[in-house]
Amino acid sequence: SRTAELVERSLDLAERIRHPHALGLATTMSGAARYLAGRWKDSIEALDRGARILREQCSGVTWELDTADIFVFSALQWLGRWKELTVRFEDFIRSAQARGDLYAETHAMLETSWYIELARDQPHVARENLRRALTHKKGDSYDVHDFLFFLGSTSVDLYCGHAESAR
Repeated sequence: SRTAELVERSLDLAERIRHPHALGLATTMSGAARYLAGRWKDSIEALDRGARILREQCSGVTWELDTADIFVFSALQWLGRWKELTVRFEDFIRSAQARGDLYAETHAMLETSWYIELARDQPHVARENLRRALTHKKGDSYDVHDFLFFLGSTSVDLYCGHAESAR
């Protein structure tokens, strides 16, 4: 209830000041909050609405758009909407590659590519995507990409029936 209250306040404030970035970001974050509450269908609608505002009325909002897309990918996965997920994911990867956005490409590959490949019954491709995506990592510190690699690799092991390796 506290999250819903804060989301409503941010949307009200954004509406009041009529600033496109504020409205787009508040709408996008309302979608993220809905996703985190398990309201995946509602989250996709809000995330897409927020992204549309940002794309049409703002500039310099790559992070916001990437964030919206990555939340949508996860929501589509939870809903089992594999065809739509695959199309949107492949478009996202092409866009990230075209603009040279290695971080967005790496993050999406680590978070999403493996479950698309498992849905296709292609665990070897899922594992290769994870391995290739992590080759871009710089430094020794453990970060979100290491976690996503761990999550994806463990899921591939479980899918393949390799419980000991997953453990």
